Amino acid sequence: MASEREPGRAPAKRRLFFALWPDDALRSEIARAVRPVLEGRRARAVRTANLHITLAFLGAVAEERVNDAIEAGEQVRGEAFELAIDHVESWRAAHVACLTLAPVPPPLAALVERLRFSLTARNLEPDPKEFRAHVTVAREWRDQRLDARIGPFVWRVREFALVESTPGREGSEYRVLRSFPLREP
Repeated sequence: MASEREPGRAPAKRRLFFALWPDDALRSEIARAVRPVLEGRRARAVRTANLHITLAFLGAVAEERVNDAIEAGEQVRGEAFELAIDHVESWRAAHVACLTLAPVPPPLAALVERLRFSLTARNLEPDPKEFRAHVTVAREWRDQRLDARIGPFVWRVREFALVESTPGREGSEYRVLRSFPLREP
């Protein structure tokens, strides 16, 4: 049964994205390693609980389309893989500092491509920007250029997730709605 909405009110929307979501131990390890790099900088550190790699950003999705996003994720087949992250840099235009990796490993590139195809097949349009694998560690970057070695961190990626972003007092709060396993190679 479809829910009725009040006249004059816009349909409910949820801000969604697909991401690689590290476990608590890796997020804590990353936060500890970047703390000295960010100390004294003119920037706002990203909360440890929010560290991730965005695969496909959907933005505001109508409530009735959330199941389509879940189905898109369920249809994606990919292999588990490892990421080695050993670099932190600032991106002037975006005003952020990020952990980066290059080149993008083929299983990650294939995962992003399959996910975008699955979303588009369901008339869900992910942000069309070129995929750049990164973990944002600071926002509102107003400091000098940052380009340094860090880590390395080894991330064993065994799944990806559909995540909801909701505004909070101290920035966005993220909640994993569903995780999707990747098969072992």
